[in-house]
Parts: sequence; structure tokens; C-alpha cells
Amino acid sequence: MIIEDFKCPICGGPTAHKEQKKTFFKGKKILYSCINPKCRTKLSHDYDEKIKQFMDGIWLYETKCKNSEVWNLYRYKRFNPEQWERILKGERIADLEQKAPNLIPCDSCGKLRGSLIPYVIFENKNYCWICAPIIMDQKTKGITITTTMGIEGHRIREYIDIESIEIVIGTGFFSEFSTEIDDFFGTRSTSFEKKLQAAKKNALRLLKLKALQKGANAIVGIDMDYTEFSGNRIGVVANGTLVKIEPIS
Repeated sequence: MIIEDFKCPICGGPTAHKEQKKTFFKGKKILYSCINPKCRTKLSHDYDEKIKQFMDGIWLYETKCKNSEVWNLYRYKRFNPEQWERILKGERIADLEQKAPNLIPCDSCGKLRGSLIPYVIFENKNYCWICAPIIMDQKTKGITITTTMGIEGHRIREYIDIESIEIVIGTGFFSEFSTEIDDFFGTRSTSFEKKLQAAKKNALRLLKLKALQKGANAIVGIDMDYTEFSGNRIGVVANGTLVKIEPIS
């Protein structure tokens, strides 16, 4: 399903592609990224889990060329490769064709989020990015987590498994940090902290989801680690032991 010679609809340059497999927060998709550093346009070809096939169109969701006519006319729209090629040549797509096909309604709020906000597949249902964290937190509300190896007033009835979750913060992370920090010894970077806090929260959320799926009602011995990757990326790793606990009578 990968289009080897897919050209950037904004600058006409070549794109690099990669397949992203299904995770808790993201469905399977093929990402196309313009290799022109001045453009960096990104498009996504999403896979519909319900019908078990890729959607009809590839949607445009990011670019550095914010003043581009193509971006202003067709951002967040889905078109097939032939239509994107026509757009690159300067053709205008009719208003009827601009409507994004196969928009996916969120199973919680009912809004069509597919073209503007990526959806999340959880328990065979589709949730928008707004509803997904709320639904997941509700499902895992009964999971107790602690950094200690025991929980006061409870005993461990069964050790189920050891789990690890990794969250990677993408490129541009440290460049953004370096531009916002004013004083090496005292000033705090708001953007840097927010990204770390969000990554930590998501790692713990996914760890609790693992516990729920494996029948655990608690996670003990939680440990958080941070690691640096190449390409200006940093990883947050959460480890813990999934257990079943019961009150001490």
C-alpha cells in the first residue's frame, strides 16, 4: 500500500515514508514526510480497523509552509494520490471533492474527528484524542499504583507479570528547550516540563491499561527512568510489577 514515488503536494519534492504499527494511542498508518528542510510537509494514510483496509484518501496535517496556497486550501483534507498530483500541478479540486471521506465518529462524543484530530482505537472502539484519555482513566480507576513493594492494609495474593512502557518525545524537543531557557542555573522551561509531565502521565496510563488487560488490580514497585535517543529525542520508561491484592481481614 506504500506509494514509493509520492511527491509533496506543496513543494513537489520527494517524500520519505514509514509505517507506524498499531499502538494504544495510534492506529496503523503510513506517514509521508517531505525531505525538504524548508517544507517538512507531513501527510498520513490511515488504516480503518473496522473495515480492515486503508482509507480512500491521504490527509495533509502539517507543514512549515503555512503561507502556501495548498496548505490554506487543503489542510486537514483527504485526497487520493492522483488528486494530490493534480493539486501540485495547480488544479483546484471541486468543493464536493474537498470533503474528507471516511471520517470516523468518536464512540464517546459522536463527533467526526478523523480528519482534524487523529483517533484512538481502544477495546475495538474509536475515540478522539479528547475523549480517549478520559475513557482510559475511567476504565483504570480501580488500579492502585505505588513505588513501594507493598500497599498498606493489603496483601499480595498473586504476582502476574513485570511490565514496561516506553514513551518517546519527538524531534525538536531540545531545540525548543534551548530557545526558551533563560538562565542555566535558575530558569525553568515551561515547554520542556510540560512535555516531560505529559510523557510521564501517559506512560503511567498505559502501564495501568496493561494491568487491566492482564487482570491485575495494582502495580507495585513502579520506577520511572529517562533515556536520550539520537535525533533530539528523549524516552520516558515506566516499569512495575502487576499484582492482585486483597484487603487484610
